[in-house]
Amino acid sequence: MTDSDLSAARLAGLDDARIVEIVGNVAHNVLTNFMNNVAQTKIDFPVVDVAVAA
Repeated sequence: MTDSDLSAARLAGLDDARIVEIVGNVAHNVLTNFMNNVAQTKIDFPVVDVAVAA
């Protein structure tokens, strides 16, 4: 994240507390995704096929 990214976030109305909350939530999601990949967690809900637009 660059200084200009932070400036843009602040200009969009986010305060430091909100920015820290966003970073923490992203880090949490990345960590849990990695752990689920390592643990080979079974998906217990219907898988959704996503079409990639070219």
